Amino acid sequence: MAQPPSPGDGAAMADGSRRSDSILDTPAAKALGSIASQTVILTAVLFYFGWARVRATYAYFGVDVSVLNFSVADYVLRSVSTAFPMLLAIGALALGGMVLHHQVQEKLADNAAAAKQLRRILTIVGVILTAAGFILALTITGPGGSALPGPVAMVVGFTAIFYAITLREQRRPELLAAVAALVVLTLLWTVTAYADFVGVQVAKQLKVNLPTAANVTVYSSRNLSLSGPGVTRSAITVPNSAYRYRYGGFRLLVSSGGQYFLLPAGWQQGTGSVVVLPVTPPGVSMRVEFQAHNPIHGQN
Repeated sequence: MAQPPSPGDGAAMADGSRRSDSILDTPAAKALGSIASQTVILTAVLFYFGWARVRATYAYFGVDVSVLNFSVADYVLRSVSTAFPMLLAIGALALGGMVLHHQVQEKLADNAAAAKQLRRILTIVGVILTAAGFILALTITGPGGSALPGPVAMVVGFTAIFYAITLREQRRPELLAAVAALVVLTLLWTVTAYADFVGVQVAKQLKVNLPTAANVTVYSSRNLSLSGPGVTRSAITVPNSAYRYRYGGFRLLVSSGGQYFLLPAGWQQGTGSVVVLPVTPPGVSMRVEFQAHNPIHGQN
């Protein structure tokens, strides 16, 4: 027969609960929680930046990002080298803003007239920058939409308006939240525009490096009807060979999702095509070879 819990058991449970709460309230636990949350946010930003950068890079070659089947790790790794300078710049600006805010608060503590004048100046500058940024975003386009000047001007403008609202003695929470949301949205817009710009620069560099990139040769048991500027096809007449056709003159763009994305050596934007071959095609024996560029002989 089950026995009812004794008063001593209840006291022990309460004591254990208090100890658990006290552990969660320690500085170390709070620091770990803060680091974990910031790590999640950083990973999300890197993933988004990597996705936008990859989309712009391969769109230059006519490849939609959805067919690449990249993983989250692929996007994050491809964003690290270019995203961190931008993130460091944003962090430095945020730190400088906090230092400046502390100094402004000290100077305006007993000077209501100066505070009012500063609010007016920030509001006017913010409205002008926001309007100018909106016009620039509509008139100056980048590879994936708006170029950088427009979104950057809007971020600075909305930030100035936001700070002007915080200087008021009577703040409207709903207005503050609305402007803060606009700051975040335009910041994401800026990140996207920057990622598009970087992605296109990466694509252009890949295009420039095509002549010195590794040569890709495809051997196949069947005629794959591969063609393109700089692509060669020859029949293999060796008896008992598993392969009947040899295709040369390709360059590897990327290998992902069980597929090779190959560029003809003479690929040009607007007229060239990307050849997509499965790594293990059904019903076809295929072998892919990579040969490094030989600068001495001037050939691949």
